[in-house]
Amino acid sequence: MSAEKSGPRLRPHCAPEPRRWIRPFGAPLPYCSGDPVSADIFYEVYDTLDPDCGLVVEPTRTMRLIGSCFVHPRPTHVSVIEGDNDIEGFLVTCDHPGLNIMGPGAARREEQAAILIHRELNRYRGRQPLFIVPVDCGNLVRMLYGWGARNCELHVSQVRGEAVPSRGVIMPTFLPESA
Repeated sequence: MSAEKSGPRLRPHCAPEPRRWIRPFGAPLPYCSGDPVSADIFYEVYDTLDPDCGLVVEPTRTMRLIGSCFVHPRPTHVSVIEGDNDIEGFLVTCDHPGLNIMGPGAARREEQAAILIHRELNRYRGRQPLFIVPVDCGNLVRMLYGWGARNCELHVSQVRGEAVPSRGVIMPTFLPESA
């Protein structure tokens, strides 16, 4: 059998499919309690925001749902730092009328992250973008405070098993669904 016939395929999302995703391994997802119909809220909200932008992934052979997502078309910009024929860092920004955010992004060093953030602050001068910077990047945090940055929320990460320390500067997105 060829890989094309047995591999996964993407197709448009349909309204009742969140119900199929609720109990993939026989247990409910923690954020969906009670009747599987409660998961329809995700489809309804995201399809209202961006109609017909949902996708599902399923193996061609079994046609069993293995994942779903919504694509959120937004005006985005990516800054990149290159050095020695390698990418040293990147930062994605979204300039939506309701929300200007930075992230996801990553840089090898704090100085490179500062350059990326500074570029994007200048690009969207006059806006107040939201972004996440790791607190263990003390020099970067102090620099951002010096530029006028302020805390509006505190985010934590959670892992199963042993947490592996980050190398470099990891700047996650503030709202994954808007990236």
